Amino acid sequence: MSARAARLLAVPFVLLACALRFAEDLWLQTLTWGIEPGWAGLLVAFAVLGVTLGAPLAGYLLVTRQARKRPAAWEISPDGRRFVAGSSPAGMGASAVIIGWMAGGLVPTERVPGEDQKRIAELGAFTTVMTVLAVLVLVFALWLVVGRWPWLEPDREAVTIKRLIRVTRTPWDEVPADLREIKVPGGGLHIAPKFLGFTLQTYQTDPARRDAIGTESEAARLAHDHQP
Repeated sequence: MSARAARLLAVPFVLLACALRFAEDLWLQTLTWGIEPGWAGLLVAFAVLGVTLGAPLAGYLLVTRQARKRPAAWEISPDGRRFVAGSSPAGMGASAVIIGWMAGGLVPTERVPGEDQKRIAELGAFTTVMTVLAVLVLVFALWLVVGRWPWLEPDREAVTIKRLIRVTRTPWDEVPADLREIKVPGGGLHIAPKFLGFTLQTYQTDPARRDAIGTESEAARLAHDHQP
């Protein structure tokens, strides 16, 4: 399974987390009201709350276990002139599931007067606003896994980094010695952070090798040189 496929696989788990969270608020929570003593009902309520998030999150992490391992290797662009590190399902997919779960809890609910059940709160404009907000948060969670960020591409002239809201391109001669200054999103990329740092440092100190960026032979050489 590719990293891209693993991220997209988060979509059903995001929707499941959102649905379970809403169901917990509207129906499952009522099952704890009659439990005595009160502290026991509270523990059950917390357990149910944990399961609504834990089940979809654990399911996603389980089915994408192999794909989430960050490789010490580069993808090669179709034109053979760039290396590519796309976004990792390790952080992005799991974050999206959590955000989807949060979206399911934004719709306000209330107890039906005189009954042991709940309904969507009749609070007029507030309920409408919160429902719209829940939908927007859910869409944002889905966008996290459908979108193609962050990614990083070193080519023969510069290092290009795409983040959530901007793209930066830094020529090799301007890449600082301390890579933290260009804020490389190593944790969000589908590449081993140490291998990424080794690659950038290699081209910083050995400009002659930059002309080989994007070739299979250079990708293999980097992988070989990085081995302990």
